[in-house]
Amino acid sequence: MDGNNDFQGIVGYSSNISAFVIGFRGSSNIPNWINDFTVLKEKVYEAYPEALVHQGFYQLYQQVAEQVVHHVQEIHNEHANAVILVTGHSLGGVIAMICAFELALLHGLDVEALHTFGQPRVGNYAFAKAVEDLMPKLYRVIHKQDIVVHFPPTNFAFRHSGIEVRNLLQIFVSNS
Repeated sequence: MDGNNDFQGIVGYSSNISAFVIGFRGSSNIPNWINDFTVLKEKVYEAYPEALVHQGFYQLYQQVAEQVVHHVQEIHNEHANAVILVTGHSLGGVIAMICAFELALLHGLDVEALHTFGQPRVGNYAFAKAVEDLMPKLYRVIHKQDIVVHFPPTNFAFRHSGIEVRNLLQIFVSNS
């Protein structure tokens, strides 16, 4: 998958665990960061009229949504009993959340789990609640000192979804 803003993700299948794995990377360029730092929200889901989603995040996912659904349906046709796992980091975590929500809401697929890392807030309280209702296994791994997880600010009525898992350990980086 590759949208207009060099946005990337992967849809794969693991026969070892009989699972789809859908993953999205974080921001890598200026257009992605511009999308990250706008605070406009829009109503996009008729089933949840009070749910508002970050406009830039939603539009970014829409650039790859058709490709994601196509690949997921291809795999689902061959492996109907496989579970669906969705993950992403930073901006990719946001896109993973929108993706998982849309797969469940719009396509009737059962998303087994959604795990994000360093993910910003995606929408308002109504959206956060809607996501939690459709995906009870939603975990957000955060590091409190990471500014990204505190954006957009709550004073703009953005809220996180799911269970927060705080990274209280040291971060390890290779010297090579």
